[in-house]
Amino acid sequence: MAAALVAEVERLEPGGPDLLRYRDLYLEPWTGFAPLPELRRLFSHAYSLGTLCRALTWHRLISSLDEEVQAEMAARSPLGSTSSSRRSKGGLR
Repeated sequence: MAAALVAEVERLEPGGPDLLRYRDLYLEPWTGFAPLPELRRLFSHAYSLGTLCRALTWHRLISSLDEEVQAEMAARSPLGSTSSSRRSKGGLR
């Protein structure tokens, strides 16, 4: 989401006042559909769900690659490997 990109680029504190201001600016055009307090509540849920969806999409993409490519990508990832041997040991950690 745009708010996450701004937070990363600007190095804003999670939940800090500057980040919340950007969130509200992002939501402002949608106030024709719902009041800002309701949009803030929905944003919180949507942000969490979006993070989960991106992680699952990434996992599906990586899982379909050859093990050699998986290993190369895992070496570059802060999350580590998504190889089949790791999945067989109880899922991704």
